[in-house]
Amino acid sequence: MNLSPRSKTLLQEVSILFKESMSTGISVLNSVKSKVQRILDENQSLKTKNQQLENEINLIKSANQTSHQEIEDLNEKLKVIKMAKSLDGSEGEGRDMKLKINELVREIDKCIALLNK
Repeated sequence: MNLSPRSKTLLQEVSILFKESMSTGISVLNSVKSKVQRILDENQSLKTKNQQLENEINLIKSANQTSHQEIEDLNEKLKVIKMAKSLDGSEGEGRDMKLKINELVREIDKCIALLNK
């Protein structure tokens, strides 16, 4: 194939442009590949961190539930202690409660007596 000098020059310029564009294309492709890899790595890191946080949340929920149960148990114990103290007579209110209980017992005895007639 016989090409004119002008055609040879144009062909060489096209060849150079093609090589440069391929080089630039490869460079861009490598850059994109690198960025995608960083995103994938960061995604994996975030997944791991998310799992750790979910585990921590579950532990905190469990501790919270245990604390609530302990509070309920302590409130029940407090009620029992208050009731025992009021029946003990150490407080003025306890004496009133004893009198009320005695009154109720007398009423029950009267009802039993009426039923026995």
